[in-house]
Amino acid sequence: MATSADDESTEENRRADLEHLGAPPYYRALLLLAQMSSADNFFFPQYTDACIHHARQNRDFVMGFIAQQPMNSQEGDNFITMTPGVQKSAGGDGKGQQYNTPHKVITERGADVIIVGRGIYGASDRKAEALEYRRQGWAAYEERLRSGRKRR
Repeated sequence: MATSADDESTEENRRADLEHLGAPPYYRALLLLAQMSSADNFFFPQYTDACIHHARQNRDFVMGFIAQQPMNSQEGDNFITMTPGVQKSAGGDGKGQQYNTPHKVITERGADVIIVGRGIYGASDRKAEALEYRRQGWAAYEERLRSGRKRR
């Protein structure tokens, strides 16, 4: 059984991990659609690069991207990444949509927020399904934080 000392240590680690991420972009409001999860879309690398360029030119207004991976590659970048095309199992739908799991997009690709559509609205119990996605997403996020702590 976990002790209160274990709980305090875990909470201290969480605080340190969040502090390491830097201040959230409270006063920024714009998300740029930089990449899509569907096959054969028109979002070429040059378009994504232009989104990143304009975001850096407008850091006081752009909070992040809807994209398949983080766009934080330079010193001072602190953009949020929201990733669409998330379902509980990877694959596609035969219409060009490419799905990845919450675990993959958060732990391997570095997403901050998952965007789930059909996985929830197509479920017979939408509330339960949304809660399950939240549980899986949070577990993956905590795993990513633990992994980052080990590397530092």
